[in-house]
Amino acid sequence: MDERVYYLAFSNAPQIGPLRFSSLLKKFGTARNIWESSEEEFKRDGIGDTIFKQFDIFRRKFDFEKYQANLTQKNIWFVA
Repeated sequence: MDERVYYLAFSNAPQIGPLRFSSLLKKFGTARNIWESSEEEFKRDGIGDTIFKQFDIFRRKFDFEKYQANLTQKNIWFVA
């Protein structure tokens, strides 16, 4: 999957705003690496239980294809 799609997903993630996302990018290298990281990796990088749990629920439910199809249907483009 294209890296910019992970950026799109993070723009919808609870408790992960631009500053936190930027900090995570510096630590993990790519948005995909952040997305696929384990709870231990998050905690090692200063993300608490509450934030991780909310993010984990979000990433398990987020449907990349459905979200992109919805944007396409509405003729919405995005820049990462």
